[in-house]
Amino acid sequence: FDGDGFGDLSVTATGCSAPSGYVSNSTDCDDSDNTIYPNAPELCDGKDNDCDGTIDDGAGSTFFYRDFDGDGFGDPNNSVQGCNAPTGYVSNNTDCNDNDNTIYPNAPELCDGKDNDCDGTIDGATTAPVVNGPTNMCPFEETGEQVVFTVTPAPGVTSYQWIVPTTVNIVSGQGTGTLTVTILPGFGNSANKQIRVTSTSPCGLSPQTIYYLLAQFPSTPGFISGPAEVCSIVGTPNEATYKINKVTAASSYTWNVSAGMTISGHPGGPGINDTIITVLFSPGFTSGNVTVTASNNCGGSANQRQFAITSSIPSAPGLIQGTTNACILMPSAAIPAGTLTSYTIRKVANATSYTWTVPAGASITDHPQGTGVNDTVIVVSFSSAFTGGNITVRANSNCGTGATRSLAILANLKPAAAGTITATQVQACPDRQVTYSLGTLPANANWVEWTVPVNGIITNGQGTATITVAYAPGAINGLVTATPSNGCAIGKSRSLAVSLAACPGSFTLTKGNVKETNMESMLSDIQVYPNPTQAEFQLQLSSRSSGKIQVRITDLAGKQYFMAQSKPGATMRFGKDLKAGVYIVEIKEGAHKRSIKVVKL
Repeated sequence: FDGDGFGDLSVTATGCSAPSGYVSNSTDCDDSDNTIYPNAPELCDGKDNDCDGTIDDGAGSTFFYRDFDGDGFGDPNNSVQGCNAPTGYVSNNTDCNDNDNTIYPNAPELCDGKDNDCDGTIDGATTAPVVNGPTNMCPFEETGEQVVFTVTPAPGVTSYQWIVPTTVNIVSGQGTGTLTVTILPGFGNSANKQIRVTSTSPCGLSPQTIYYLLAQFPSTPGFISGPAEVCSIVGTPNEATYKINKVTAASSYTWNVSAGMTISGHPGGPGINDTIITVLFSPGFTSGNVTVTASNNCGGSANQRQFAITSSIPSAPGLIQGTTNACILMPSAAIPAGTLTSYTIRKVANATSYTWTVPAGASITDHPQGTGVNDTVIVVSFSSAFTGGNITVRANSNCGTGATRSLAILANLKPAAAGTITATQVQACPDRQVTYSLGTLPANANWVEWTVPVNGIITNGQGTATITVAYAPGAINGLVTATPSNGCAIGKSRSLAVSLAACPGSFTLTKGNVKETNMESMLSDIQVYPNPTQAEFQLQLSSRSSGKIQVRITDLAGKQYFMAQSKPGATMRFGKDLKAGVYIVEIKEGAHKRSIKVVKL
């Protein structure tokens, strides 16, 4: 009935679903009041809101105390409990006499024979005044600036009597709780630095308060912050900034700088805020000091604060990092255009730029990090004419150039002799194939040039430590030879004698001075390397016939750029003049034709 979600046990209905105004529980203890139901919040309303059988339990009910004299403080011996204070009651019980409204905690003493402030003392003497104000008078001596002292107000006080030293002049406020004075010359040297004050009330004269004044010199300024090394700005319009924290009792600061330095500004202005200066450095400045003292009208700080400034040429760069063997970087059979390489150093303190040099036959192709302070990396190329020398670097600044760091680059590292060649047959007749290997590239070599007997074709691995050779089915006799090389020299060759019997069923036809096997003309292997390349391509042709092979280079649209004839086993170079792009290498032998896609970078 009251819509609070809890049902009346005495009013029921039966059905498959609840009729309007009905719920499935019967736990309401008063279905005519929607503030009353099980576990409802208990209110201070004289009702059993939560149906637990107790009225106003836990509803914030508290004690209130009778305030018979209406002074806002209650009688601890006269109380009631409820949710709200009845008329004439308050929530505190601190009154020590509820029949007299001049008596309550902290009331002013009225000299009326009563303990007005409830402190247990009748008509006690007023307490000594509490003085507020600055203590150090040095910043005010001889300035004429007015200094104000105040007394914390106390009840019942009617006047104050101030006594000051002869070096303190009262401007106004004698007899009141606010005294205004000026500090006269000689205060700092005078023996008397006390302000005295008493208060008068109906109960009599208070004890005297002595307020001690000081003539405090400022302390030495703290650490000066700012750049200690200024080489990068010497002789430029750029300024250095130097700072200190404010010093207690200081009213001004005195800054000084050495020769070759000029104070260009005081951003904080003069006086108490003069804790920052800007400085310019003349050309040729090498070293000096910034100093500062703090002052007030009594004098200066006992010591000055000093900060040393230097301007020195940069030190020599650290070790140059990079390869010292130019032979593997110079143009070679492996890489006809040579290989670019980088040389790096770490940044040098205070350097503004670096000077790099390379020997004859070498050239700097790039400064990847730009010039100036970041120029700690160079990219170098070596030509075939390079014979050795030093890469050097020096650090520069406005103060001068530091010592040179060198790295010796060698161009005399001849490849080691080729090692023993091992042979392994990987495919039998009639399409027999054999691998020949040195195991690893000889030391300092980046290319191995292989030669094989007539009727043998290198199908894979030319230039590496291992090749695969395809042999015609006829008898084979000759040498497999490996010759290591790099951009500087050719190493000692190694050979392996080859003697292979003819495959069963093969024969040889002789026509004039030309011999042909009974195998069909075919292109057994084609290699184009490197692919892609920035320089030129090498084409290795392998075939089991002795017929001519036609090579043609076109772009993707079919435009022809190159055409030539070759023979099996030959190596052809091409593409040096091609622009960057994608091209088709077409190889044709008789009725056989193959195409390979290559990329010029």
